[in-house]
Amino acid sequence: MKLQKLVFITACCFAPVYMSAQMVDITWSYTENMEVDYGIIGKINSSNTWNAGGVSLNLLPPGQQGEMKFKVSTLGKNYMIGLVSSSVPATFSNFEYALEVRTNNNIFLHSGTTLIGSYGIVKVGDEVGLQVRDAEVFVVINGQLVSPAHVLRPIGFLVSVGIKTPGTVIERPQCTFDNQFAISWASSQGVNIENNGSLLKTAPTGWGNAVAFSENVLPFGTSGYVTYVYEGETGQRVFGLQADTADLSSNFDYYARLQNSTVYYYRHNTLVASTGGLVNGTKIIVERNQNEIHYKINNNIVQKISVSPLENLSVVAAIYNTGIPIKPLAATFIPDKYVWGTTIRLVNADDPEHIPVTRTIGPSYLEILYKELYVDNGPLNIQIFDNQFNDVTASVSYLPSAVHFGENSIRVNINVLPVGYQYHLVVRDGMDRKWQMNFYKKQ
Repeated sequence: MKLQKLVFITACCFAPVYMSAQMVDITWSYTENMEVDYGIIGKINSSNTWNAGGVSLNLLPPGQQGEMKFKVSTLGKNYMIGLVSSSVPATFSNFEYALEVRTNNNIFLHSGTTLIGSYGIVKVGDEVGLQVRDAEVFVVINGQLVSPAHVLRPIGFLVSVGIKTPGTVIERPQCTFDNQFAISWASSQGVNIENNGSLLKTAPTGWGNAVAFSENVLPFGTSGYVTYVYEGETGQRVFGLQADTADLSSNFDYYARLQNSTVYYYRHNTLVASTGGLVNGTKIIVERNQNEIHYKINNNIVQKISVSPLENLSVVAAIYNTGIPIKPLAATFIPDKYVWGTTIRLVNADDPEHIPVTRTIGPSYLEILYKELYVDNGPLNIQIFDNQFNDVTASVSYLPSAVHFGENSIRVNINVLPVGYQYHLVVRDGMDRKWQMNFYKKQ
């Protein structure tokens, strides 16, 4: 079933009113009886029960501020949107806080199965949301706080939606946090991999002799994207999503070719779209969204094509001109080794040259390599949270700072952590600069 492109509800997420934060489309890590079409989500099951919805990949880390809001565009539907602490299907019982709109258009705030408050009747055009700040959550309607503060546990949260009424449609749920991860390169030829993750071509000018594939893997059946920010560079570069990572030539699957200020989009070397006149700061995106590839400029779709969702996709990058780089790419999916997630994402440090990276050493250790963290003001602090965001740091051990691979290193023993779960690693230095990553322990 294809969703009609009707505006029913628009939804957004996370950042207090006094903050200016850019909204991004939610990437869904789990959906049930819910279809996604051009960012519109809708219930595709005819049962009038709570059996449709989704949970985001986007994560609001512990202690960060944010906002969730949606614009009411249709009436007479029963659905809920809110915060959950795990990626299991959303029900009333596992919503930390959720706004429920009922078929009589009354809106309520729930915490689990407990009804906390009622905030009147919504009408078309109302903007309703939850605001998170200073470990508290508030209800906001049309920019005004309408509830007292409610205590929020100091853990991370995902966005979740639950839908009861058949035919309910929600347009483009968004949020202000976007879990993007740096690329770890698995194989390459004709390029140098620089310390910051960029690629510099060393082979002669031409196609087919300078290419790299990522350890980051977008698992089959899931949505995600890779993105590159244009900053006025000249020459020709390619990046995109690739199923076959054994072919180090130029036979790529879904990719963008950047030539000066124009980007060309391809499928299997066939041109499908192009956009010229790029300005500095333009985000070029190649995304798999369910069973489609979306080629985007910023968050606007330029072209989409139908594909099988049953492929594992890696990031591919290639360069035409010798001596020019591809700047660091970012993706919403993480490396596939013994764990997923072997590159720490910069959170609040002010110098990207200080980003530490990690390597796996068998299934037992994550090795954190770093250069100029401010350890003179105190040791590095490492925390690990499980998939329920419980602090499990005490159950792991790590070796103190040492020099390894020519850089400072700390080895974190994760052998005691159960396999098959996602974990969240946070590293702080003596100046309280923070880096973080999600990883999934596979074996």
